[in-house]
Amino acid sequence: MSYIIKINCKAEGENSFSEEIIIPKTNLNKELELNDCKNILKSLTSTLVSLKEKDEIYEFNYTIKVMYKEEMVMELIDGEMAFFKSVVQYEQLLDFIIDYVNTAENGKYGIRIWEDCETPLGNGAMMSLVETDKKYIKNYIDFLRTCDLDHEVCQWGDIDSVISKYGFTEETVKLIVARLMSCAGQHGDEQFTDLLDNGLEIYLADNKELFLTALVAETNYSLYNCNYYHNCLEAPKDEFITEMIESIKELVVKLDESDVDFYKKELIGIWNKHRVLE
Repeated sequence: MSYIIKINCKAEGENSFSEEIIIPKTNLNKELELNDCKNILKSLTSTLVSLKEKDEIYEFNYTIKVMYKEEMVMELIDGEMAFFKSVVQYEQLLDFIIDYVNTAENGKYGIRIWEDCETPLGNGAMMSLVETDKKYIKNYIDFLRTCDLDHEVCQWGDIDSVISKYGFTEETVKLIVARLMSCAGQHGDEQFTDLLDNGLEIYLADNKELFLTALVAETNYSLYNCNYYHNCLEAPKDEFITEMIESIKELVVKLDESDVDFYKKELIGIWNKHRVLE
């Protein structure tokens, strides 16, 4: 008995596109196994690249069926979350997931392509990946930076779930600090305040150096890569420092005066370096 995998893809842009992909299964088991998941993932990535070359698309989604003749023999896989629960079982495929997610980062409006009207494409993939190991939190931060966080839907809950799983660690501190700056979006300051009320304030008091290191790194990234901070470095030095401090006031008020002085010195160094590079 031989099975086939049928993927039905749809994309929206200036035009609507649909494409059917047929992949022979590499084994006699109707369930998706390693090579099946790899072939599906590579096909989805290459199809997305091809569709982007044809048109600037803003939405892409798909369903996956395992078929015997004309009969569906496995429950329909509708969208990312369902599919990537199978993919992340295989360590060999984790880097392929990152490639797939990165392929969707530039859509029609200069932001990440959507899976549907509420879900950024790649969200299900990234959340499944982060669930496997906290080392992928750095990839999750990169993913969030490509999302339209001015129109948030799931991000607060997703970030909460990551922090709930791993607790407060070096990796999640980087996520928390990014949430205040490059991933602030609509609700970054509110979520940070909520985290303070749920254990973060105590952790912060005992781990100032960890937060300051993350803050300096995030500041350097945000100043050169985020529209919100785009013109900050062009301001006079005192105005620049005031604006940066104000943008993360929820964190600054929890720091000691010596910590704030340290951060201000780092800001002055960044500001001076920018003048030299100009």
